[in-house]
Amino acid sequence: MKSKTKKISLIILICLGIISIVYIVLPIYEKAVDLSEIWQEIAESKVEYQSERGFGNDRLDIYSFSLKNSETGASLKSQDEELHEYYTLNFEGLMNSKAKYNENLKTLKKEIDILRQRSDVKYRIAKEGSKAKLFLYSKELNKGYCLIYTL
Repeated sequence: MKSKTKKISLIILICLGIISIVYIVLPIYEKAVDLSEIWQEIAESKVEYQSERGFGNDRLDIYSFSLKNSETGASLKSQDEELHEYYTLNFEGLMNSKAKYNENLKTLKKEIDILRQRSDVKYRIAKEGSKAKLFLYSKELNKGYCLIYTL
């Protein structure tokens, strides 16, 4: 009887260990996938906002990041009309509507808008099916944001 109880206890401990590992590794993996276009260059990153997950894949996530070397970022382009149009079309309205109910997002949107107005801001657009990504980065501040919208 004791042997059977020990086996069950061992199985439960192993299952709890596996679940714990998944909870630790999954967010790291998700962040690496979300920031994959510049993952090699990132010094630090932080999830600033995650929308509540609904049915399907609908989500709006915003990461802040800094680069290991502010001189890198060769994949980033200087500001132009494409940046303004892409931001307006894919993110601005959505962020405004969600910010009505979320003070943290409202403050974050103001920070992003201030960053967008800087003359040194560079950007990168990444589209993957129904996922729209926008990387904004200021070399002088060594600070950037990655906005991700999945429909």
